Formats: sequence, C-alpha cells, structure tokens
Amino acid sequence: MTILKHRVLVAILGFATLATAAIAFAPQQPPPGDARPSQAPPAPGEPGRRPPFDRPGGPGGPGGRQVSVSGAMKTMNRAMHQRQGQISDASKRAENLALINDIERGAVSAKGAPLPDDVMKNGKDDAAKSKMVEDFRRALMKSVRTALDIEDNILAGKSDAAKAGMEELIKQRDAGHTALGVQLDEDEK
Repeated sequence: MTILKHRVLVAILGFATLATAAIAFAPQQPPPGDARPSQAPPAPGEPGRRPPFDRPGGPGGPGGRQVSVSGAMKTMNRAMHQRQGQISDASKRAENLALINDIERGAVSAKGAPLPDDVMKNGKDDAAKSKMVEDFRRALMKSVRTALDIEDNILAGKSDAAKAGMEELIKQRDAGHTALGVQLDEDEK
C-alpha cells in the first residue's frame, strides 16, 4: 500500500473510534414523551419502580414495613445501658458517638410508630388515646433533643455535660414508661 492509503485508513479508523466513544459516553436521553426529570424516582406503577416505593407511604408507612415501638425502644435501651459506664471516657469517643446514634435512630423510629394495642387499651376513650399518642410523640421529641445535646457534648469533649445529659435521658425514659404503664425488663434498666 502506498503512504497515502495508509494515512486515509488511519484517519478513517481514528474517526470511527472517536465516533464510537462519543456515542458510548453520551448522556442517556429519556424516551420521547417522558417529561419526568432523570433524577426523580418513577411514579407508582411505572417500569423501573422498586420496592419499597410501591408500598403506600414507603417503608414504615401504611402497607410498608412497620417499625415496632418495642424494637426501637430495645435499641435505645441497649445503647443507653452500654453508654452509662463509658460516657465520660474520652478514649471511647467513636463508640460513644455510634451508640448515641443508635439512641437517636431508635427514638425517631419509635416516634413514628403506632403505640402497641396493649398500651392503647389504657386510654379510656378516643380523646384519652389521642392524648397518649401526642404525649408519647412529644416525650420522644424531647429525648431526641437530649440525645443530640449529648452528641454535641461528646464532640466538644465535654464529658461531664454528656454524662449529665445521659442521666437526664434515663430519667426521661423512666418517666415516659411510667406515664404509659410500661415496665422495663431487668436487663433493660
């Protein structure tokens, strides 16, 4: 082959390679008629929809996976029990932060879960039951705030304040259980 034919062949191969790469790495366009932004999850019933989004309310919502108050409380109590002895130990900062996170997560999960039937039976009428649910939510909101303060104190290296906050959180837990007529197991105290 002549030099000119080699140059033409190299140019054609180079162009083909660039064109293939441009097509392969081009952003994917939505199909015609799809006005939905590319980052939004598909609407109910659309192809590509994944569980748990197909359940009304998503996880924990109506028809979704329900978080039990008991399970969330056990998570909180287990973390509180582990935390009590080490809250003022600055060398266990990472562990303390992880356990405080468990307490916060448990409180938020419990706050969004329905009260168990055996607790709700203590309400004499619908108004009393409604007040029980509201008081329960408010108590857990207060506990979340206290746990966040404890976390802030751990991060700031204020171990005495973190320890005092943990003692306050335990008092809040005990008062909430008393108000709802719930007894702690011995291993949860």
